Amino acid sequence: MNSRKRLFGIEGMVLAFMFLLVASPLSAQGMRGRPPARMMAQGAPGQGAQGNPLAMLQRSLQQAGTPALTSDQITQLTSLITAFHSNQPKPGQDTALTGYRNDLDNAILSGSLNSPAETTAANNIVTETAKLQYAQLLAEANFEISALGFLQTAQVTALQTKLGTTGLVRVLGSMIGGPGMLGRMGGPGR
Repeated sequence: MNSRKRLFGIEGMVLAFMFLLVASPLSAQGMRGRPPARMMAQGAPGQGAQGNPLAMLQRSLQQAGTPALTSDQITQLTSLITAFHSNQPKPGQDTALTGYRNDLDNAILSGSLNSPAETTAANNIVTETAKLQYAQLLAEANFEISALGFLQTAQVTALQTKLGTTGLVRVLGSMIGGPGMLGRMGGPGR
């Protein structure tokens, strides 16, 4: 009976950990729901199936009845998008996270239920994932602030009137492969 309780304990812990990995914004969906790399055009960071990272912004400006992007704005925003993607860490680049995942694998394979090594590795993974997520959220927010600075006041006002604050921020995020109108991490009300 005691071994059965211990078995359910480890199963519960493994299931909880798996849930965290699947639910984590660092999963295959990426931060704030960014589509996986396989959904992006090859050789074009941040460009979706249409191949134009500015498409949603351009469409939103048109729907809001405000002036279209100027050629200078397109150049500035395209440079900003390229710089953002150039500064993003590549998968597997975080050696600490890779090491913590290896530690957890070794703890699991040791067969010791609820071992200190297992707990430490899981805690380290959660901490490192939170650090990466925090850095990603700041990078995305900084991108969106910079992108906003390239728009004319009339464009921003019209977009905010048409889409609301959250809608405008979603359009800005769509340029880097963000969720666009599908929603942001944190759900409704942001």
